Amino acid sequence: MADYFSQAVVSPELPLRDIHFRIFDLLRGNEEGKVEDPEEVAILRDHFGALMEEGEVREDYSPGALSFYKQEDGRYYCYCEEGYFDDSVLRYLQWVLTTLDEAEFPCISIEVAYTCSKMRADGFGGSAFLVTRDDTHAVHTGTWLALAQKGQDPEALLEALATRAERTEDAGRVVVDLAVLKTLCETFGLKLEPA
Repeated sequence: MADYFSQAVVSPELPLRDIHFRIFDLLRGNEEGKVEDPEEVAILRDHFGALMEEGEVREDYSPGALSFYKQEDGRYYCYCEEGYFDDSVLRYLQWVLTTLDEAEFPCISIEVAYTCSKMRADGFGGSAFLVTRDDTHAVHTGTWLALAQKGQDPEALLEALATRAERTEDAGRVVVDLAVLKTLCETFGLKLEPA
């Protein structure tokens, strides 16, 4: 039997506050009983859809793989060191982003490495996620390889994206209009799915 793992790094470092850790603990199930604080109820209900009618948090919404390391400047380096990386981590980080200054934190990026305890073809790869306040975008190494195996030029997709992208003031960020992205995906035979 093979064990599959994923490790991820998040950037930039985030100025997390008590409410971020409280919601994280509630989602992980570290707090037992009914959630009664109105602010916490609103967050868990409206952003996560994680509250059951009894006021308890659903177990399947835990961003359990996420860890935090406090830097000297008070910001936190977020990462997933062991185990798994899934949509619950993306959902949590997207909520955190909505609580931060939009000018300073327009998005969060996540790079993920997939590994396996056995040398299996489906056990290795990587992904990159761009989390905004409204959406999550992803690219996977498997997509790149699938294009190449079909005889298509995966670099052409990246070049097409780059020529249609708007550069922002932050040199590390690129913005692509969703309609343009959909057209390019159709052109290259890719399926555009939210992460």
